[in-house]
Amino acid sequence: MEIGDAGSIGGVGLEIQSDDNEIRGFAVNRFTTGIEIDGGHNNLIAGNYVGTDPSGTFDSGNTSDGVVIRNGSTGNTIGGTTIADRNVISGNDNDGVWITGSGTDDNTVQGNWIGVGSDGNSLGNSYHGVAVEFEAADNLVGGTTPEAANRIENNAWDGIAFNGGNGTGNSALGNSSSTRAPSRFGA
Repeated sequence: MEIGDAGSIGGVGLEIQSDDNEIRGFAVNRFTTGIEIDGGHNNLIAGNYVGTDPSGTFDSGNTSDGVVIRNGSTGNTIGGTTIADRNVISGNDNDGVWITGSGTDDNTVQGNWIGVGSDGNSLGNSYHGVAVEFEAADNLVGGTTPEAANRIENNAWDGIAFNGGNGTGNSALGNSSSTRAPSRFGA
Protein backbone atom coordinates (compact mmCIF):
# COMPACT_ATOMS: atom_id res chain seq x y z
CA MET A 1 0.00 0.00 0.00
CA GLU A 2 1.37 3.41 -0.94
CA ILE A 3 1.21 6.25 1.55
CA GLY A 4 2.20 9.46 -0.18
CA ASP A 5 1.46 13.12 0.31
CA ALA A 6 0.25 14.06 -3.15
CA GLY A 7 -0.52 17.61 -2.07
CA SER A 8 1.89 19.91 -0.31
CA ILE A 9 4.89 18.14 1.11
CA GLY A 10 5.01 18.08 4.87
CA GLY A 11 4.67 16.07 8.03
CA VAL A 12 5.49 12.48 8.84
CA GLY A 13 4.11 9.62 6.78
CA LEU A 14 3.88 7.14 9.68
CA GLU A 15 4.65 8.25 13.24
CA ILE A 16 4.97 5.68 16.02
CA GLN A 17 4.81 6.85 19.64
CA SER A 18 3.87 3.53 21.27
CA ASP A 19 5.45 0.12 21.79
CA ASP A 20 5.42 -3.28 20.05
CA ASN A 21 4.09 -2.24 16.62
CA GLU A 22 4.93 -3.84 13.27
CA ILE A 23 4.93 -1.69 10.13
CA ARG A 24 5.14 -3.89 7.02
CA GLY A 25 4.29 -3.65 3.32
CA PHE A 26 4.09 0.11 2.77
CA ALA A 27 5.61 2.53 0.26
CA VAL A 28 6.02 5.81 2.15
CA ASN A 29 7.04 8.82 0.08
CA ARG A 30 6.59 12.56 -0.50
CA PHE A 31 6.45 13.53 3.18
CA THR A 32 9.03 15.45 5.17
CA THR A 33 9.95 12.25 7.06
CA GLY A 34 8.80 8.82 5.88
CA ILE A 35 8.59 6.84 9.15
CA GLU A 36 9.41 8.19 12.61
CA ILE A 37 9.66 6.31 15.90
CA ASP A 38 9.30 9.02 18.54
CA GLY A 39 9.59 7.57 22.06
CA GLY A 40 8.39 4.09 21.06
CA HIS A 41 10.05 0.82 22.05
CA ASN A 42 10.41 -2.64 20.49
CA ASN A 43 8.84 -1.74 17.14
CA LEU A 44 9.58 -3.53 13.85
CA ILE A 45 9.81 -1.69 10.52
CA ALA A 46 10.19 -4.38 7.84
CA GLY A 47 9.39 -5.04 4.19
CA ASN A 48 8.73 -1.39 3.26
CA TYR A 49 9.80 1.03 0.53
CA VAL A 50 10.71 4.35 2.16
CA GLY A 51 11.41 7.15 -0.30
CA THR A 52 10.52 5.17 -3.43
CA ASP A 53 7.44 4.22 -5.36
CA PRO A 54 5.77 0.84 -4.60
CA SER A 55 8.10 -0.96 -7.05
CA GLY A 56 11.14 0.27 -5.12
CA THR A 57 12.79 1.51 -8.30
CA PHE A 58 11.69 5.14 -8.76
CA ASP A 59 12.67 8.07 -6.55
CA SER A 60 9.55 9.51 -4.92
CA GLY A 61 11.63 10.71 -1.96
CA ASN A 62 10.77 12.28 1.32
CA THR A 63 12.06 15.85 1.68
CA SER A 64 14.03 15.01 4.82
CA ASP A 65 14.85 11.57 6.24
CA GLY A 66 13.56 8.13 5.35
CA VAL A 67 13.38 6.59 8.85
CA VAL A 68 14.01 8.48 12.11
CA ILE A 69 14.42 6.96 15.59
CA ARG A 70 14.50 9.62 18.33
CA ASN A 71 13.50 10.83 21.81
CA GLY A 72 14.61 7.86 23.87
CA SER A 73 13.24 5.15 21.59
CA THR A 74 14.85 1.79 22.39
CA GLY A 75 14.90 -1.77 21.14
CA ASN A 76 13.51 -1.01 17.68
CA THR A 77 14.47 -3.00 14.58
CA ILE A 78 14.64 -1.60 11.05
CA GLY A 79 14.75 -4.58 8.68
CA GLY A 80 15.74 -8.10 9.61
CA THR A 81 17.58 -11.16 8.36
CA THR A 82 15.14 -12.39 5.69
CA ILE A 83 14.39 -10.99 2.24
CA ALA A 84 10.80 -10.37 3.38
CA ASP A 85 12.14 -8.13 6.18
CA ARG A 86 14.33 -6.03 3.88
CA ASN A 87 13.39 -2.36 3.61
CA VAL A 88 14.45 -0.31 0.59
CA ILE A 89 15.29 3.10 2.07
CA SER A 90 16.39 5.23 -0.86
CA GLY A 91 15.83 8.51 -2.66
CA ASN A 92 15.35 10.64 0.48
CA ASP A 93 16.63 14.22 0.64
CA ASN A 94 18.57 13.76 3.92
CA ASP A 95 19.61 10.54 5.69
CA GLY A 96 18.21 7.13 4.84
CA VAL A 97 18.08 6.23 8.56
CA TRP A 98 18.76 8.77 11.35
CA ILE A 99 19.09 7.57 14.95
CA THR A 100 19.44 10.56 17.24
CA GLY A 101 19.47 11.76 20.82
CA SER A 102 20.40 10.76 24.33
CA GLY A 103 18.57 7.62 25.43
CA THR A 104 17.89 6.49 21.86
CA ASP A 105 19.70 3.22 22.48
CA ASP A 106 19.82 -0.46 21.56
CA ASN A 107 18.22 -0.11 18.13
CA THR A 108 19.13 -2.38 15.19
CA VAL A 109 19.33 -1.61 11.46
CA GLN A 110 19.95 -4.79 9.46
CA GLY A 111 19.30 -6.51 6.16
CA ASN A 112 18.20 -3.33 4.34
CA TRP A 113 19.09 -1.80 0.99
CA ILE A 114 19.90 1.85 1.64
CA GLY A 115 20.69 4.02 -1.37
CA VAL A 116 19.85 1.15 -3.71
CA GLY A 117 16.57 0.44 -5.49
CA SER A 118 14.88 -2.95 -5.31
CA ASP A 119 16.39 -3.70 -8.74
CA GLY A 120 19.91 -3.11 -7.37
CA ASN A 121 20.41 0.15 -9.26
CA SER A 122 21.64 3.39 -7.72
CA LEU A 123 18.99 5.38 -5.84
CA GLY A 124 20.99 7.26 -3.21
CA ASN A 125 19.92 9.38 -0.28
CA SER A 126 21.22 12.95 -0.30
CA TYR A 127 23.10 12.73 3.03
CA HIS A 128 24.24 9.61 4.93
CA GLY A 129 22.94 6.12 4.41
CA VAL A 130 22.73 5.64 8.20
CA ALA A 131 23.62 8.34 10.77
CA VAL A 132 23.81 7.70 14.52
CA GLU A 133 24.24 11.00 16.34
CA PHE A 134 23.87 13.16 19.45
CA GLU A 135 24.53 10.67 22.26
CA ALA A 136 22.54 7.75 20.86
CA ALA A 137 24.32 4.65 22.24
CA ASP A 138 24.62 0.88 21.79
CA ASN A 139 22.98 0.86 18.37
CA LEU A 140 23.86 -1.84 15.82
CA VAL A 141 24.08 -1.33 12.05
CA GLY A 142 24.41 -4.75 10.41
CA GLY A 143 25.40 -7.90 12.25
CA THR A 144 27.66 -10.94 12.34
CA THR A 145 25.84 -13.01 9.69
CA PRO A 146 25.62 -12.28 5.94
CA GLU A 147 21.82 -11.97 6.24
CA ALA A 148 22.18 -9.16 8.81
CA ALA A 149 24.40 -7.03 6.55
CA ASN A 150 22.93 -3.88 5.04
CA ARG A 151 23.72 -2.95 1.45
CA ILE A 152 24.53 0.75 1.78
CA GLU A 153 25.60 2.41 -1.47
CA ASN A 154 25.33 5.55 -3.59
CA ASN A 155 24.54 7.99 -0.76
CA ALA A 156 25.96 11.47 -1.23
CA TRP A 157 27.76 11.55 2.15
CA ASP A 158 29.00 8.68 4.31
CA GLY A 159 27.51 5.23 4.10
CA ILE A 160 27.47 4.99 7.91
CA ALA A 161 28.30 7.89 10.24
CA PHE A 162 28.60 7.84 14.02
CA ASN A 163 29.13 11.45 15.06
CA GLY A 164 27.86 14.53 16.83
CA GLY A 165 28.12 13.58 20.50
CA ASN A 166 29.30 11.15 23.09
CA GLY A 167 27.25 8.07 22.21
CA THR A 168 29.18 4.91 23.06
CA GLY A 169 28.91 1.27 22.11
CA ASN A 170 27.58 1.85 18.59
CA SER A 171 28.67 -0.80 16.07
CA ALA A 172 28.71 -1.34 12.32
CA LEU A 173 29.33 -4.98 11.38
CA GLY A 174 29.35 -6.84 8.07
CA ASN A 175 27.77 -4.16 5.87
CA SER A 176 28.65 -3.51 2.24
CA SER A 177 29.13 0.20 1.91
CA SER A 178 30.28 2.32 -0.99
CA THR A 179 29.93 6.10 -1.01
CA ARG A 180 31.84 9.06 -2.25
CA ALA A 181 33.48 9.14 1.20
CA PRO A 182 34.38 6.34 3.61
CA SER A 183 32.19 5.59 6.61
CA ARG A 184 33.07 7.85 9.52
CA PHE A 185 33.26 7.07 13.20
CA GLY A 186 33.81 9.80 15.76
CA ALA A 187 32.88 13.37 16.52
